[in-house]
Parts: sequence; structure tokens; C-alpha cells
Amino acid sequence: MNCGTCGNTCASTAVCESGSCITPKQDCEAPEWASDDAILIANMLSDVRNAEGLSCLQINPFLTQAAQSHADYFANTGELGHYESWESSPWFTGFYLWERLQYAGYLYGGPGAEFLHADSDASTAAQAWIDNPVNNEILLTSSFQDIGIGYANYWVVNFGTPQ
Repeated sequence: MNCGTCGNTCASTAVCESGSCITPKQDCEAPEWASDDAILIANMLSDVRNAEGLSCLQINPFLTQAAQSHADYFANTGELGHYESWESSPWFTGFYLWERLQYAGYLYGGPGAEFLHADSDASTAAQAWIDNPVNNEILLTSSFQDIGIGYANYWVVNFGTPQ
């Protein structure tokens, strides 16, 4: 929809107020077991998605387990990146993300994605992902419905599409 005299184009879920596109904020629910930091990150990332007319990300226990395992791997091996290569490590759960998701028991119907961030507080890590154009594009993948968040000196966030 076009909004205002400047011709802003609003997402289908937005309303036009005084020439600006306003997307009503969705209430995102979080499971009782989720940490305050995980809820903060999920809500910050979901707010960005909501502004584009996309759904909230639901904190998933299997994605959370995979994210936490990958964060533990980083913290204990010092090897950083999207892959795990030290198979003899007791923290190794799979070279590729899809292997780590399977190891954790997440049944996915589409590809997942993973964000990494060095030691910082949850809000700073989430804002860094939001501000990064590549990560923001991934965040706005419409098929992603689930999120898992882990921390052990490094933040790891996994996204997924359930089966």
C-alpha cells in the first residue's frame, strides 16, 4: 500500500499514520524455560521481522540445544566459525549446521542459518546482527519460524523451519 504524499510503500500488515508506515507490534510468546537473555534476543530479532510483516520467532528447545552446544564448542576449543572441525573434541556435535541440528533432535523442513557474535551482552549482540546487512537479510527469511540461542563466551543463534 502507498502511504502519504511521499509514496512510502508499506508491508501488507502495516497501517498508514500521518504519512508513515506503522506495523502493529506482535506479542511474541516465550517458553518458561527460556533465559531472560534468550527472550531479549528473540524479541529484538522478532521486532525487526514484525516491522516487515513477518512472524515472531519461537524459541525452540532443540535449536537452543544446538546453539548452546556450538557455543560450548567455541568456548572449549578456541576454534571459531560456522563449522566444527575438531571431531575428537568432546564438544563436537557436527561439522555442518544441519548435522548439529540433527544431533540436537531438530526436525527441519528447510535450511537453517546461524549467527555468531563475540563476547558481549545479549542486547549488543542482537543489535550487531540487526545492523549487519547480510545477517539482516537472513533474519528476514520468511520461512524461518524457530530460533535457538546459546552462550558460552560467544553468542550463537540458530534459525529453522520446522517440518
